[in-house]
Amino acid sequence: MNKRENNYDLLRILSAVGVVFIHINQYYMGITKQLTPTVYVIQDIFEVFTRFGVPCFIMISGAFLLSNPKNKEYGRFYKRSFVRTILPFLIVSASYLVFDITKAVIAKESLSSVFLTYLEGNQYNLWFIPMITGLYLITPVVLRFKESVSTKAFGITSFVWLALAVAFINTETYLFAASYAKVFAYLGYFMVGSFLYDNARGKVNTGLLAVIAFSMYTLRIVLRSTGWTWIFIHKNVYFYPTIVIGGIAVFMFFGNIRFPFSLRKPASVMLYVYLFHTFVFRLVLRIIGNRIILEEATTAFLMSLFCFTVSVIMGIVFKKLYGKLERKLL
Repeated sequence: MNKRENNYDLLRILSAVGVVFIHINQYYMGITKQLTPTVYVIQDIFEVFTRFGVPCFIMISGAFLLSNPKNKEYGRFYKRSFVRTILPFLIVSASYLVFDITKAVIAKESLSSVFLTYLEGNQYNLWFIPMITGLYLITPVVLRFKESVSTKAFGITSFVWLALAVAFINTETYLFAASYAKVFAYLGYFMVGSFLYDNARGKVNTGLLAVIAFSMYTLRIVLRSTGWTWIFIHKNVYFYPTIVIGGIAVFMFFGNIRFPFSLRKPASVMLYVYLFHTFVFRLVLRIIGNRIILEEATTAFLMSLFCFTVSVIMGIVFKKLYGKLERKLL
């Protein structure tokens, strides 16, 4: 973000925390369901209430990228996006690829599945970066479209696109196997974030937004516990209607609050937290295995806190080292 706003920096950090918790909590939920059904319910509640992370990340990106007229200049925007986001992803992915190839060779496993995973952009839960790369590619086009139509027309287009993504994904088999193709579904979130940033800040009651978000996530839990989510089997969770509405409400909530403290520095390393956290968790698992520290929900919470903290430290170090190259390239 070129222009820092404390409330959105806070949301960026909380979204990163939510993403880390989801990935680690899901691992322990697989264990808990067999052993401790009561604790599984608690983990399920946490899992649903942290699902705002990915939608809010995308809406934040849309809000700031589509609010800067300079981003419609193809060469300038692509260069900055490549240096600031895509190149770090490629560097980290190359490191992970070397690690996975070495592991596969030692275990005498086939390398084809390893390479296929990376080609699809699904390594270590890193599907988000290939997807957001696709959104970057069309950002200048979307920005030019935004400037060529009325605010109302852009808003209608944004919400209709998101609604169509929800309808198509939840009525047909979800075929976006490769992360690169998911851009067409997530474009709705991207555009909605921009529209709400321009038109809804400071205009909506935060209490109402909190109630909407809480109600949507609660409804999701109730439907899930009563078996009414059968229609969404094998679909993309971020396009469940309750998750979509809840995520939009959370994004609008933070757009309508004021946060007095600057979070510029921690918010600037959240990309690296996303890149590193799953790898950190897998390394920890190779050391401790499936050992449960206390009980499953507490273990998931403590492990998430640990992996988030380690990833932040790694992100700070990486940013400092990479910053020299970034300054040269820009």
